[in-house]
Amino acid sequence: MKIIPSAFFLSAGLSSALLCQAAETATIPEFQAIGTSVGKLLSAALTGQMPVEQALASAQQTTEREMKRAGYPK
Repeated sequence: MKIIPSAFFLSAGLSSALLCQAAETATIPEFQAIGTSVGKLLSAALTGQMPVEQALASAQQTTEREMKRAGYPK
């Protein structure tokens, strides 16, 4: 998928807004650590340090691993 730079940053901005909204409503103790890890991966994608697809896949794996470690679903 090819995305023009301005559309990419708009998409990233919308994603950030959604993450902020989720942060306001998350009530699990693991959320902060997951959010930090995912944020670092998204930052790496935005700065070109890693492909977007890789960052998203890594974020999904990180989230699933941490949720499993915490024993979810409870």
